[in-house]
Parts: sequence; C-alpha cells; structure tokens
Amino acid sequence: MKIKTTIKKILIPIGILLLLMYITIYIVSLTSYYTSIESKNSTLTTEAIERFEKDVLNGEKIVASNYLVEKKEYDNLLSRTSIKIGNIIEKLFNKLLKYLLKEIEQAIK
Repeated sequence: MKIKTTIKKILIPIGILLLLMYITIYIVSLTSYYTSIESKNSTLTTEAIERFEKDVLNGEKIVASNYLVEKKEYDNLLSRTSIKIGNIIEKLFNKLLKYLLKEIEQAIK
C-alpha cells in the first residue's frame, strides 16, 4: 500500500511537469517565435542598406561582411537537451493519444 502511494506522489508531479513542458514548447512552436527571430536576423537593417547604397554610389568595393551584423549564438547543452526532451515528449504524447482514442473508439463500438 505504501509503495502505491509513494509512486503516486512521485509520478503525478512528474507527469504534470512533463505535460506543462510539452504545452509550453507546443505554444512556442505555434507562435513561430524562432521563425520570427531568424527572419529578423536574415534581413538587413535600414542603416546597412543606406551604407550599401552610399558605397555603390561612391564606387567603393562592396564586401558583404561590412553590412551584416554578427549573430550571437546562445545555443548550449541545456537548450539542445530541452529540445530533444520536448520532441520525445511530443512523440510519446501523440502515441498515448492515438492509443486512447483507439480504445475509446472500440469501447463505443
């Protein structure tokens, strides 16, 4: 009896935490947060465009690196691991939902 209550005390908070993590990652992916950041990084700023046009008018040598802003990398072990865990949770959640829906469908029949 004690084992069952201990397991419930451990598994329920872990399950809730995993579900919250999955929902958070899913919402971030829906809002296209990372896509918007990448699109901002890929476009030139108006200042860089003005410098480029000025250099073209003056006949100076054009070097692309003069107009691009260095991108800081914040990728680390924690973020990569979090993404992998999120993908695993998503796959498990999808499998669980498919299984539950099949069982519900069979119960209805």
